Amino acid sequence: SPHDFLDTFDEFDQDKNGMLEPTEVADAAQSLGICAELLQVSDQAVSRDEFVGACQKLIGNGPRQVVIKLMQDQTQWQREKDARAHHKL
Repeated sequence: SPHDFLDTFDEFDQDKNGMLEPTEVADAAQSLGICAELLQVSDQAVSRDEFVGACQKLIGNGPRQVVIKLMQDQTQWQREKDARAHHKL
């Protein structure tokens, strides 16, 4: 639920400035089982709203969706990476 994503945000907002630095986003993404690249809204720090929004977009709000969505994302992500490596993009 959005509440969980807020908890995750707060947990990784080390300096409690209401923003996650790129390294903090990467750690938070890992804790949620998401590729950091998928969650990285920008190469700047990410606000709570941006973080929660990105999580909801990627994961949705239900635990069952999470597994399905992550499996799809993971597979797609791998295909994309393989294709890029293959075509040297």
